[in-house]
Amino acid sequence: MHTGDMGYIDGQGYLVMTDRKKDILVTSGGKNISPQRLETLLCISRFIEQAVIIAERRRFVSALIVPDFLQLKQYCLGAGIEYSVPGEIVKNPQIIRLYQAEVDKVNSRLDSFEKIKSFVLMTHELTAEAGELTYTLKVKRRVIDEKYMAVIDKIYE
Repeated sequence: MHTGDMGYIDGQGYLVMTDRKKDILVTSGGKNISPQRLETLLCISRFIEQAVIIAERRRFVSALIVPDFLQLKQYCLGAGIEYSVPGEIVKNPQIIRLYQAEVDKVNSRLDSFEKIKSFVLMTHELTAEAGELTYTLKVKRRVIDEKYMAVIDKIYE
């Protein structure tokens, strides 16, 4: 069957769906990256609400990460970090180190070409109302690429 879905048969003979074929990103080096898989692994972290993988025609994999601001605020209270507005707290070096540790946990499970080499912490959630997600909450990659082009280009400078 040609459904456009990707997957594999597990050890018990069950079909495990992993991605949509059309959602595969190809790096400038020709490596195929499954963005939904990496995004799901990132969002396992209690500190990450949303993640968007960037890799299409790029030298390496990067990510736009939307923090779970409620969890982040709780972390800051417990760690004695003064919590400010989202636009300021995501620039705090301690917070960047916290998120780097979360990215490192994901990277430990990935092949070298899949590893997330850089990320940006976003100051707001991605929404369907802003056109960044579909109403079924799938990432509109073309919209993200256009809307956040300056942020993404800065990652790859």
